[in-house]
Amino acid sequence: MNVALAEALSFGRPALLYNAASTGSQVHLKLAKEFLNGKKSTR
Repeated sequence: MNVALAEALSFGRPALLYNAASTGSQVHLKLAKEFLNGKKSTR
């Protein structure tokens, strides 16, 4: 698990608001964009 995601959870904040530049946040953004665009993830 990405450290920033765990830290965000412990502070009760969404990961994107806690640290939008973290790897975990970026992966979540990529997944959301793929979902909204109707693309299949490669993972």
